[in-house]
Amino acid sequence: MTAGKVIRKCYSALFFYLVWHTSIKQKMEICYPELNKDLFMDRYSFDQLLSKLGSLKWISDKWKGILDFEYRYPAVLFAEEICNEYGRDCDDFAMAWYTILKRRKEWEEVKLVLCADGFSIKRSHFVAVARMKGTSFWYLFSNYISSASLDYQSWEQAVQEQKKKNNRVGVYYPKLIYTVYSKYKRS
Repeated sequence: MTAGKVIRKCYSALFFYLVWHTSIKQKMEICYPELNKDLFMDRYSFDQLLSKLGSLKWISDKWKGILDFEYRYPAVLFAEEICNEYGRDCDDFAMAWYTILKRRKEWEEVKLVLCADGFSIKRSHFVAVARMKGTSFWYLFSNYISSASLDYQSWEQAVQEQKKKNNRVGVYYPKLIYTVYSKYKRS
């Protein structure tokens, strides 16, 4: 899984860079000027973000994920025309949460986690997990739930929620394997 993670990190960043500079950036400036002014969603409170991100619908990536990349700016998730063209799936939601939370001082640690059901590439899912300063519990963020779950004692326990049937994430992986894709810890 580690080699795949490295390869995905490289091609995802490259694809986003190419698509951002050839298409998305101009559409954001012209069609979504208000979103473009706050690409990192800094003007919104945590509760507002839970509500806004929770109201968005999942949209399959272009070409069924063959050229999958995550948006580097959370505001792009609210640009319907762009998402209808390029998708809005689990990695986009997880990257949005990862990016938003690591910019906010009240969050001490944030991880972006790539999960799979065994070694199946077709059955993979991204989640974000985070811990606030001064707390011992972790939040779990996924595109399949509209609010964060917060009663996990470790980030691993949060991720392993996917091993339970009828779980909060909405993804059931009985053969769950996972790796930390990106991590941030405030010093």
